[in-house]
Amino acid sequence: EDVREVIYDYRDSYGKEISQIPQETSMEIIGRLTALAQPVNEPEKDILARPVRAIFSYGTLRADYSKEGDKWKVVDSSCKWKRASVTGYELFQEPKLFYPFCSTTEKKEAKVFGTLLTWPEDHLFAKKLQMCNRIEGYEPGRKHGLYKRAVVEATVVAEDGNQSQSSRPTEENPETIMAYIYFQEKSQEQKEKCTAFPNGDWLQSKDSNEDVHRPSSAVDSKSSEEYDKNTETTIDPKK
Repeated sequence: EDVREVIYDYRDSYGKEISQIPQETSMEIIGRLTALAQPVNEPEKDILARPVRAIFSYGTLRADYSKEGDKWKVVDSSCKWKRASVTGYELFQEPKLFYPFCSTTEKKEAKVFGTLLTWPEDHLFAKKLQMCNRIEGYEPGRKHGLYKRAVVEATVVAEDGNQSQSSRPTEENPETIMAYIYFQEKSQEQKEKCTAFPNGDWLQSKDSNEDVHRPSSAVDSKSSEEYDKNTETTIDPKK
């Protein structure tokens, strides 16, 4: 699926010789595919040298993605999670893919909802962040990767049920935690060809099929058909 995403992002280059593709674009393609094929672990000492000890997840890494937890088994029995939100990001989903992505925005009202993941021991957190890096195709210092990573302030909106009612945060006394978020930078044109989730909650919108803005232009349909034609013999749909 990650390879499909990279290919779909550069569908305008289908059928072109490498020499005909702008150098910056070709470097992006090579960099993103390399990050997936040859992931490099972020050293634990580098992770623990920074104060951040939480991960904000909004898609298939959400702790409430299913009854069993997230899709990738990052959330284990030692994980403590809370429902939370972040501002300054919008939520979208590429055609043909089963997971969403966040993208930065200047809209002040923009908000994304998800779960805040923490672990009781530093070495466990480092291990889980390394795991998320591989899942998201992220490598520190690499210019071109599938996802980028940033530190955001996440506001807790609900507990997972382990705390008493009296200790839960309120609107007057919100709990905020610094956390890592994985995101993608997309042009406005690319965003317009994606499904948008204005309410910022992918899981809720996906399940209810409400508050979802889907692309409907003829141009996008044509691009999608061309994508299928060009990838059906080169991409294993099971991956």
